[in-house]
Amino acid sequence: MTGLEIQMSLTGVCFLPNAPRDQQCTYMPGLVIDRNSIDPDLFVPTRVFQTSQVGDILAPETLAFMELPGFQGGTASQPIGLDFYFPNSGTFPGNSQSQRSTIDRQEEIDLTIAGTFSRVRQVVKANDTQAVLGRTIHGFTLFWDDENRWLNTVIQAGAQLLPDFIPDLEGSENPANTRINRNLFFAANNTRLPSSSFTIYSAGLGRAESLTPNIRSLREIPGASYHSLWLGLSPVMDRNFEEDRIFYRATGPQLAINGGGEGGEDADHNVQLLSAVNQDIFSTDNIQNFYAQVYISFLRQDVNFNRQSVYREQRRYYPHLSLTGNWTRSQDIFRYYTGVIASETVKVYLGADYTFNTTDGWSFRGGGVGYLNPDRDYYSQIFGNVSKRFRLGNNGNLILSSFFNYAIDRETRIGDVVSISPASELALSGRLNWGIFSLGLTNYFGDILPNSYDDRLLIEFAVRPVNNITLSGYIAPIDKTSSRSVYGSSINWRLKNQPNSPTLSASWQHQEYDYGNDIFGNSLLVTDNIFTILFRVGSSPNPFPR
Repeated sequence: MTGLEIQMSLTGVCFLPNAPRDQQCTYMPGLVIDRNSIDPDLFVPTRVFQTSQVGDILAPETLAFMELPGFQGGTASQPIGLDFYFPNSGTFPGNSQSQRSTIDRQEEIDLTIAGTFSRVRQVVKANDTQAVLGRTIHGFTLFWDDENRWLNTVIQAGAQLLPDFIPDLEGSENPANTRINRNLFFAANNTRLPSSSFTIYSAGLGRAESLTPNIRSLREIPGASYHSLWLGLSPVMDRNFEEDRIFYRATGPQLAINGGGEGGEDADHNVQLLSAVNQDIFSTDNIQNFYAQVYISFLRQDVNFNRQSVYREQRRYYPHLSLTGNWTRSQDIFRYYTGVIASETVKVYLGADYTFNTTDGWSFRGGGVGYLNPDRDYYSQIFGNVSKRFRLGNNGNLILSSFFNYAIDRETRIGDVVSISPASELALSGRLNWGIFSLGLTNYFGDILPNSYDDRLLIEFAVRPVNNITLSGYIAPIDKTSSRSVYGSSINWRLKNQPNSPTLSASWQHQEYDYGNDIFGNSLLVTDNIFTILFRVGSSPNPFPR
C-alpha cells in the first residue's frame, strides 16, 4: 500500500482589504485531516477539520513557533496550514512477506426440526375379472422454524378433512378371482412423488385385469394403471450473494521517504510556493516578508488485501399440487406428471418418461420435463439411459450402461451475479458385482452437452462382509470440475437384518474447491474433509456421489 503526506503553510505581510499592513497573515486555508478518523478497513480519512481561513492575522508566538525545524502547523491556540495524511493512495500486488494469495472457505448449515405424522389407507377390491386399488395418504408436517409455517399449517389442517378414496367395482355372479395381478401394486408404487417433499394428501386409483390360467409368459400378463392426485409441500431455494466486504490489514510498519523544506525571502532559501484559493492566487513572488513550509512524505506499508464474499441459501416450503399416473406392464412403464408449485414465482411443469426392460438384460429409459419460470432447482430437461446386464454364473453379474441428462433452461443468475453451475452430463459406466464385492467405473464426458460437468473418472468399490454391514469407498483420479469430491469412504450398518430396520451410517469425503490462479499464477485450491453420521429408518441411500 502506498500513501502520501502533504504539509504546507504560507505566511506574509497582510495586504488583503481591511487588514493591517504591519501584521502577518496566513495565505493558505487551515485544513487538517483527523488522523483518528482513518477508516480501519480501507485506510482512508473520513473527517477533515478547518482550523483557519485565508487572511487570518497571526500572533507573534505563532510566527516564532513555525520557524522551528520541521513542519509546524501553528500553535495549539492558533493552528494553521495544510496537514494532509493519505495512508492509502493506491496498492499493488505482492509485498515483502508473500507473493501469493490464500483463500479461506467456511460453510455453515442451520437446521430446523420437522415432525411428520401420516395415515395410509389402502383398499383392494376384486371380482372375477379384475381388481382395483384405492390408496389414500393423509400427512401432517410441522416445521419448528419456517417462514411459511402458518400458511402451510392451515392448508394441512384443512386437507385432513379430505375424504379417503374408496374404489368402485361392480360385483358378479362368479366367484372373485384371488389371483390379483401384481402389476396393480407395482403401478401404485411407481407413482411419481416429488423429491425432498412432504405429503399432505394423496389419493389414487389403480386398476388391472386379474391373472388367468392360460398366461404362459411375462408379455401375456395384463398391464395395470394408477392415477393419483398429490398435495404436499416442496422446497424452493432462495439464493443470494451478499455485498462483498473489502478491507486491508496491516502486516508491517509504515515506512516513509521524506522530502521538503522551509524558509523566507532571504537569499539562503530558495522557496517558491503558490496558493490558489477560490478565485484568488497568492504567490511567494508577490507576498512581502513571506515564510513558507513545504514537506512531502511518500509512504509504503505491507498489508493484506481481503475480499469477503458471502453466498447464502435459504430453503422454504410451498404448497405443491400434482396430478400423476402411470401404465405398468411386466416389461415397460409409462409415467406422466404435471403440477404447480405455489411459490412466490409460480412454477408449472409437465413431464413424462418411459422405461422398457427385456428378458435378456437390456434396459431403456427416456423422458423429459418442461417448466414455466424455471430456476436452478426446477428446470426443463431431457434424460435417458441404456444398460445391459450380463450374468456371470450364479454369484455375479456385469452391468454396462450409458446415460445423459440435458439441462435446457436452468437459471444462470443469482441476483445480479452470473453463476453457471453444471447440470448436464453424459457418461459411460460399468459395474461388476461378484459375491460380497462390487466394483464400478464411470467416465463423465465434458464439453459435449451445453452447461455440462467437466471430465471425470470415478471408481467405486464396496464389500459386504456380513449381510447387515457394507463398507464402500470411491476415488476420482480424473476430475476437472471446480468443486469436486476426490475420494471418500462410508460404512452402513443395518441394526437388524430386515428391509426397514434402522440404519446407522458414517461417511467421510475429501472435497476440493478450485478457484483458479491468483495474479501471481499460484493455484487457489481449498480442501475440506467432511464427516457425516446419519441414523435413519428405511432403505439406505446410495453412498456414492454423483
